Amino acid sequence: MPTTTPARGRAPATDSRRELAQETRKILRLKTEIANNYWDLGNALSIVNDKKLYQAAGHKSFEEYLRKDVKIGRSTAYRLMELSRNFSRETASQFSQEKLLGAIAYAKATPEEDRPIDVTRYEFEVRTPSGKKVTKDFARVSSREIKRAAANLRRRKKPVASIPTPSISGLTSGKQPRLKVAAFLTKARQVLKDLSPRPKVSLTAVKPGADPLVELRLSNLHASSIPEALGLLTAAAWEAWMQSIS
Repeated sequence: MPTTTPARGRAPATDSRRELAQETRKILRLKTEIANNYWDLGNALSIVNDKKLYQAAGHKSFEEYLRKDVKIGRSTAYRLMELSRNFSRETASQFSQEKLLGAIAYAKATPEEDRPIDVTRYEFEVRTPSGKKVTKDFARVSSREIKRAAANLRRRKKPVASIPTPSISGLTSGKQPRLKVAAFLTKARQVLKDLSPRPKVSLTAVKPGADPLVELRLSNLHASSIPEALGLLTAAAWEAWMQSIS
């Protein structure tokens, strides 16, 4: 009797389905008590997202998996995933998710390249209800005080002097060397990956002499990072223009 060999790729697909089922059971169990299990829940969600295990259940996207299989909101899921990626399980067991989210916000607000885990070692100068300034370490500072300190940092940031750049309308009208659109889009997507995992940038042509429209879509972007994203976009246009005249 002739023997049949299993189709190639069947075993990996089975493994993915098995792993997805395991992680889904874990997620459904952990979400019943998020306050005590938020790191484990975020880690399990990250595994499903990073390995694209949701595809094993026929879902087209991670968001579809969240909506249909585990009933967790997108913003909640990404917030939990961000916590698990920035802190260890041990650190998460010591502090609430609100306090660690404050540490993430503070790290993003500092002009230096601080990591959220570094913020847990900082001391914060805060004001008491009477107006007196006191210093508190991370264990004693409240989540509200950390977020207020992050907001103060964002307000103190000095605007960076902009480099004079040629008018984009001039670059596309033929009055000056034309902007290399492909080079601009490639560079823009490359630099924006530091802020968003899958940046989408496109340039819409309009009438000659008018500014073209740049469509920018960034997922998981913190509000405080918007000015940085626009600055990177301008820098990418400048570099593409320099290539045009070289």
